[in-house]
Amino acid sequence: MRRDVVEGRNPKLRVNAKFNAGAATFNDYAKIVIDKKDQECRNGKHLKQWQSTIDEYCSGKHRGVPNIAAMQPKEITYLDVEAVLKQKALRNDDGTPKAETQSRLRQRMRAILKQAAIAEGEPHRFNPAEFYELPKRKRGGITNHHPAAQWQDCPAIYAALVAKGLNKATGEIDLSKEPTSSLVLRWSILTAARSGEARGTLWAEIEEAEWNLPPERMKMHRQHIVPLCDDALAILETMKERIHPRAKERVFPGAQGGLISDVAVNKTLAAAAKDAGIEYKVTAHGFRSSFRDWVAEATEFPGQAAEWALAHSPTNKVEGAYQRASLLDKRKAIMTAWNLYLKGEEPADSNVVEFPGAKVA
Repeated sequence: MRRDVVEGRNPKLRVNAKFNAGAATFNDYAKIVIDKKDQECRNGKHLKQWQSTIDEYCSGKHRGVPNIAAMQPKEITYLDVEAVLKQKALRNDDGTPKAETQSRLRQRMRAILKQAAIAEGEPHRFNPAEFYELPKRKRGGITNHHPAAQWQDCPAIYAALVAKGLNKATGEIDLSKEPTSSLVLRWSILTAARSGEARGTLWAEIEEAEWNLPPERMKMHRQHIVPLCDDALAILETMKERIHPRAKERVFPGAQGGLISDVAVNKTLAAAAKDAGIEYKVTAHGFRSSFRDWVAEATEFPGQAAEWALAHSPTNKVEGAYQRASLLDKRKAIMTAWNLYLKGEEPADSNVVEFPGAKVA
């Protein structure tokens, strides 16, 4: 019991008739969960963060924090979970909580305790991490949006990306020469998709001229269909020649077959923006905002169709179900017009008429 006190465990558990000193601990089950995720081919860096998080915050390293890593899961109480999540190490210098770290730690504790309950034949056991609620983040104040390109500058950036496929020998654009990071960036711009959704595109999601994203891949957990324009279809044809032997399911595989990194994509964007003479900061995610501004300021397309193109759903579910079907044709027209705008071309049915012999001052 004295050793338990020194090591941060609860000495009272020693007098519990059901206490088994040799039973698996929280840390033992953590390793089981991590091994399972490793077998599912999850991100290796992410898995290392799981164990480092437990070592840092759950091992009684900081004063006044229980060592739940050494405790048996069934003995971990709500107060133990609260003490771990409220520890000083999870606060910034100004006293505000490290909300993201807190949230991830709670999710990991919940998963580990759930695994322990199932393994010990008590799947309905009370999970204290499941019921502990983190303080809600304060809303209002300044919102940090992703830096976005002005919609007027998008064609220049797009042209700079296309130019990365320049064949120096022939002086012509050759998509087979364009790097994958550039192709996936153009794909995300053309489809107005989030960077993660674009980088994770799977061949199974492509159906003729549509990209069908399942709910589990979407931020709002709703199925999303993206009509594909000509340039997007051309990119797919190019990527068919680059199928990675270790990741045949991925449209845009990284060098080792994994998910191409967001860092690589944003480096490509930074270089293209520089080539286009853009002096302010832009991000891949910001093109969604650029697209929405273009629809609002430069076209007569309905705003709700643009919202659906961005996978934003109306609050009225009945209205949303109707519009989802009825606006698909309008969204096809929007994405085609967006593609033509990025290439500096006018749509075939443009109402811009050039008068013969007219001189521009």
